[in-house]
Amino acid sequence: MDRRTFITALTGAGIGLGAGALQAQGNLRERIGERNPVRVREGGETALLTQMLVTDGASALVLNWPSGGLLYPEDRVDLSGVPGVGGVFRTPFRTRWVEAQPLASVSMIAQVGLLMARVVDLSALSGRGVTLGAEDVSWDLPGALRPGTPPMMPRIAARDVGAMRLGTDGRVLVHLPQMYALT
Repeated sequence: MDRRTFITALTGAGIGLGAGALQAQGNLRERIGERNPVRVREGGETALLTQMLVTDGASALVLNWPSGGLLYPEDRVDLSGVPGVGGVFRTPFRTRWVEAQPLASVSMIAQVGLLMARVVDLSALSGRGVTLGAEDVSWDLPGALRPGTPPMMPRIAARDVGAMRLGTDGRVLVHLPQMYALT
């Protein structure tokens, strides 16, 4: 293969891959700010997450989101601090995560779509909204953590999948670093 043929083939492959990436970005862009299922994958396991339980061992806060959450891309430049226009832009999850106060580790029982965390004190979390981040997206979950009855717990071991922090904006942030978002 001569140099010209090689460069032409390489350029064509690059354009084809770029078009695929642009198509995927376009599909995500069409759904920004719309309600989407919270689906994640780790290795060969896929989970549709629909509920969260936060407990101190004596009582519980619960949040259910069977219809999904508002989807936002997180692979972007942080313009939220730019004077004059910063208030127009959403602060990226990674920036909010770094500034947030650590609370607990998060476990998951994928078979029932449940995230769980155990904290020392629930009082600071009641009534707070939750944002869940995985890979390059986040979901603002509808509703807020409220006192409630914990869901039926299957006799399946929970697996550690991430952590929970309290953001400076008052939202509970849940980060699932080893999970890949299925959007």
